[in-house]
Amino acid sequence: MLNQVMNCSLSTNMLSAVTGEVASSVDTKVKAMVVMNLRSGYSERIREVYRQQATAIGEVVQVFQPSHEEAQAMEKRGHNVKAPAEIKLLSLSYVLVMSAWSTFGYVA
Repeated sequence: MLNQVMNCSLSTNMLSAVTGEVASSVDTKVKAMVVMNLRSGYSERIREVYRQQATAIGEVVQVFQPSHEEAQAMEKRGHNVKAPAEIKLLSLSYVLVMSAWSTFGYVA
């Protein structure tokens, strides 16, 4: 799934490939990427790709994941409170990349 998300993001120019050079300019453009997933592995792997490296167009990509419950827990109130907040956050995004079975992305 991660490869599909990254390939889609790169092929549509939502994200740019990294150059391997450290971003050092104070004028560097920052792009925020929000990941919504039960598990933290996706955001961690994407974050590692963009950690302190400028992209080919000079952007720095920062990856955020507001929550990662690691497993579905619909019986827990705290878990259920986070769901509408994450859907609202997704609805405020400029662009969504989502899987075909993403209920949060579909609702957003």
